[in-house]
Amino acid sequence: MELTKLNLGCGKDIRAGWTNVDRVALKGVNLSLDLFVYPWTGLNRYHKAVDEIYCGHLIEHVPHDGINNRDGFFCFFHECWKLLKPDGVMTVQVPYGKSTAALQDPTHTRYLVEASFTYLNPELYKSGDNFDYGLPFGFEIQEIGYLYYQDWVSKVQAQGEERFMGGFESLHLWNVVWGLNVILRPMYASKDNRSWATARDYASEGDNGSSPHAGQERVRADGH
Repeated sequence: MELTKLNLGCGKDIRAGWTNVDRVALKGVNLSLDLFVYPWTGLNRYHKAVDEIYCGHLIEHVPHDGINNRDGFFCFFHECWKLLKPDGVMTVQVPYGKSTAALQDPTHTRYLVEASFTYLNPELYKSGDNFDYGLPFGFEIQEIGYLYYQDWVSKVQAQGEERFMGGFESLHLWNVVWGLNVILRPMYASKDNRSWATARDYASEGDNGSSPHAGQERVRADGH
């Protein structure tokens, strides 16, 4: 069976076998849609039907203005969550917040680091480390990859210091990492709304996907 894959905010990055979505109808764009206007009614036919979403260098441009008194960052990911199958996956590539790549573009609205994406996981609110924004959806970080500036790579390789790749220096020095490649999987609330997990987690626990198959959002007291 052919996978359903969306390339959101594709720009000129047109991918074969994907539905390429962008606000501007450039050559190769399959669907012209403003992804900063919520909800995404133009993608209703993909509701819970998408196997994979790719979003390259768009999240850093998402305006803060959203709907239901929610920041646009959360509104954007909520719309993605609505589209994904329970076992779907989303890959996001963004400039790293500790780099010129993040700061140089005056149209960037936010500067993203690894921890930025933990705010999409309601389970992590329980520790009190992250503020609970009352999200009706969730994403779990499956993997984070680092994209390094070539001059740093050349330097550590020339000095035989590959151990610095991915170490403290890489993540705390300026202009070492220029980008993040983040892989996310959708999470679903348990029936009692007390916990969140991925479809795979529910299945491994013998839940038979009872929460994911419904794909329901968490119910909030304020109805949002």
